Amino acid sequence: MKNFQIHRSNLLTQSRRGGFLQGCLIVLAILLVLAIGVGVFVAMSWRGWAATGMSAVATEVINESDLPESEKPEVIAVFDEVTEAFRAKNITLEELASIFENPEDMPVLSMGMVMQFEGAYVNASGLSDEEKADASLTLNRVSQGLVSKQLSFDDATDILSPVTTTDADGDHQLLMPNQTTDEQIREVITNAKTAVDEAGIPEERVEVDLSEELRKHIEDTLGRKIGDPKP
Repeated sequence: MKNFQIHRSNLLTQSRRGGFLQGCLIVLAILLVLAIGVGVFVAMSWRGWAATGMSAVATEVINESDLPESEKPEVIAVFDEVTEAFRAKNITLEELASIFENPEDMPVLSMGMVMQFEGAYVNASGLSDEEKADASLTLNRVSQGLVSKQLSFDDATDILSPVTTTDADGDHQLLMPNQTTDEQIREVITNAKTAVDEAGIPEERVEVDLSEELRKHIEDTLGRKIGDPKP
């Protein structure tokens, strides 16, 4: 599994292995670790403190992302449901941690990364309107492939290799949008088209609901709906 990092102006939105959503998950996990480390468990309100912190951080990260504006409130709503269920003791600390395990098996993370790329890189580039429309369709096909698992997280990172650097530890890092050239962005789209064509993903747009994919991952991990108590 490759390590991957997206650079953004706010440290809260930096992440490894998968863009803004993985950033959220890492920050939420860190908050819980800090809560344990400073002995917050001795206080009756520790769950409320942790839930409030998680909700605030998730909201900030998501609002600062380059996701489609229509997706942001829906994704925030899912995180709010998780934090409220945790506050109400319908989700245990162990279950909360389990949601963050095995990010390579979370297509929603790769989808978030692809959507971020379109918003922050393609839309801000000097590509023509026709090229941007073609890129949007191709990246939508990538998202479809990630949902169907015809494409993997490693496929997504390979697609983004033209705008990626690798450090001495082998960790991959996306260039800032203003550090990329239009030609590099075109190379990414070419890689994406090759990947989706080889995977046999139809050349048609299918709306992929990021928030629903996030909910599906969480509920599959929990084995029940988010607000339901543990049996």
